[in-house]
Parts: sequence; structure tokens; C-alpha cells
Amino acid sequence: MPSFKELTGRSNNFSNDINLEKETYKSFLKLKKTLSFKNIHLDIISSYRSFDRQLIIWNEKALGKRKLYDQNGSLLDYSTLTETQILNSILCWSAIPGASRHHWGTDIDIFDANIKQKKQIALTNEEYENEFKNLSDQLTKLISINKSEGFYRPYNEYKGGISKELWHLSHLPTSHFFEKEYTFTVFKKNIEESKLLLKDLLIKNLEFIFKKYVINTSLPQWPIANPLEA
Repeated sequence: MPSFKELTGRSNNFSNDINLEKETYKSFLKLKKTLSFKNIHLDIISSYRSFDRQLIIWNEKALGKRKLYDQNGSLLDYSTLTETQILNSILCWSAIPGASRHHWGTDIDIFDANIKQKKQIALTNEEYENEFKNLSDQLTKLISINKSEGFYRPYNEYKGGISKELWHLSHLPTSHFFEKEYTFTVFKKNIEESKLLLKDLLIKNLEFIFKKYVINTSLPQWPIANPLEA
């Protein structure tokens, strides 16, 4: 069984310019070309994210240095929240360091560069249902007919854990195998060895949080292909 450190991407070296696992990178270029015929310039806001970077995001939210939102995307007042409410808000929109799919180099946050510049992106579902409607609709169609080069939305709908994220794509043929390796045992060790804030509260509810916020994802209906058998 791999250690959690081996699954956070800390030891991964990516040879391409956008920090993606090699098969994911190839598939992204193909998807980008397909969408270009629909007048969409597919681009990436975030690809691989290191454990340390995710830890900074997590701890800054826990300290109130970054904005916190409820499940519906409404801004919360940090000064009025309990530790439990702070934790619930973070979990709704940010992965636990070590449990982020972005550690694997298989997941991307995307946008249409014909519509907005990267620095203008808000990453809200309202934005992707309106300004990026063409992109969202085309991806929905391609995913439904298994023509999306293996990409799908792991947070296609709100299932009681992480909020719906129309901008988040995962390369199923590769991410599926990382996901299987990141078991509850690995997750537990991950939390115990990490220097993250609200750690005690996480440990008290570890199994519940793992089920609700780590493995509670949406899967497409098409079969999962093993890239090693291709």
C-alpha cells in the first residue's frame, strides 16, 4: 500500500508545461482541439497542486485569511462561526491537504479563454451556467456520449459533501487508480501526520468526513478503461 506522501504528487515530475500526468496531458490536448471547433478556447486555471500549496489554502481559510462560503456559495462572516462551522465551510469548497484530486496531476479546473482572462475567473456555478454556458453544455454533451477523451466531472452534482463544481474535470482512466489507492487507512495516516489546522476536529469525525467529502463523487455511466491495458 502506498503512503499518503506518494499519493499527494510530491514525488511526481511532469514533463509538460501544464503539470499534468502524461496520459491526462495527451487527452487534454485532444479535448482542447475538439472544443476549438465549437469556438471554445479551452484553458486551465489549476492543474497539479502540491500538498504544501493545498495546506496553505486550508490553513489560511481556517484562520479567516481567505473568504468562506456556505454550500450555496453565500459569503460567511468568519467572526461569527464556530470551529465546526468553519470546518464545514472549508470542506464544502476545498479538499483536505493530501485528499485533493489535484495532487495526482489528473484533475483540472477549466475555462473558456475566449470569454474571460484567467485572472477574471470567479469559479462559481453561476458563472459556468451563464457566461461559460457554451463550454458547460458542450462538456455535458461530450461526457454523456463518452467523447470527452476520458474526462468527467467528479462533482457534477451536490451529493451532500463537496459542492457542485462545473469547472472541475478529472481524467477517469488515470485518476480512478489513484482514487482506489487513497483508502481510509491512507487518509487516516495523512491526517495524523499533517500539520493542518482543525486537525483534532477532523480526527474526531474521520470516517464520516472520508465518506462524505473524499469518496463521495459522481461517476459517469461509461466503463472505466485501464490505460495499462491499452
